[in-house]
Amino acid sequence: MKKALALLFFIPLLGIAQNTVCFTIDSNPNFGDQALAPFTKYVDVLGCFSIYAESTISDEKVLHAAAVAAELLDNNEDGIVDDPLIEAQLISENALMPIFFQDGNSAMNTFANNYNGDGVSAVL
Repeated sequence: MKKALALLFFIPLLGIAQNTVCFTIDSNPNFGDQALAPFTKYVDVLGCFSIYAESTISDEKVLHAAAVAAELLDNNEDGIVDDPLIEAQLISENALMPIFFQDGNSAMNTFANNYNGDGVSAVL
């Protein structure tokens, strides 16, 4: 009887558990770009924008940022961006999200002094 009650209690909790993160952190594919050179970590989010992070940022934080961004773009979690117009705009602007260890550090200064695009969607 206790096992049956425990199952009745815990099964609903499984339905609200957070999904696992299905992104991988790669090395920076654009290390030759002066603005992006300080970053060692890279995540492509649903093919429409990139996250770049310094080596001092934990993998857990980088993956969390990617997961939150993906949930905003793909609310029904089918792997497809829900709004094709937003997806097209992000792609056309080469959108990216830099993650810095500290405000005003050398990586942030290097990025600010060398980035010439319009695609910075957020700075963390």
